[in-house]
Amino acid sequence: MVCVPVISSYISSIPELIKDGETGILIAEKNPEELYRSILELSNNNTLYAMISKNSIKLANKVFDSNKTANSLLDIFTN
Repeated sequence: MVCVPVISSYISSIPELIKDGETGILIAEKNPEELYRSILELSNNNTLYAMISKNSIKLANKVFDSNKTANSLLDIFTN
């Protein structure tokens, strides 16, 4: 599986999933300069790129586990 780091803004509930510098990079909305700096930082820092990529896929697999989701829904509908 190919993993790539995410760069997003602080809008809506995105910061609930993306932790800045851990599972992605968060930047201010409508800020092209900050986006540019973040892209450069990731392209120049292989360690950061790899760490964020690894952490983000682990989190995605944990949060979006279909078995856990199905069991949670089953509990809701049977109780």
